[in-house]
Amino acid sequence: MAESANTVRSNSFVLEELTEFQREKLKNGESVKFNFSKDVKKGNQITQGGSNLPNDGSVYLQPNKSL
Repeated sequence: MAESANTVRSNSFVLEELTEFQREKLKNGESVKFNFSKDVKKGNQITQGGSNLPNDGSVYLQPNKSL
């Protein structure tokens, strides 16, 4: 995920999957919070969230301003 924060890399984060609010935050150089302890539904597929995760499953995507 850390490598994916760099939008110039071939394995960049899929911005289309984010909400407009999240895309705007990244565009402004701000971080976006993800909570991997919650289930995610995409179409008919449900990916279960984790349990007993550090920081309650919260991870922040922060754009690399040096690139």
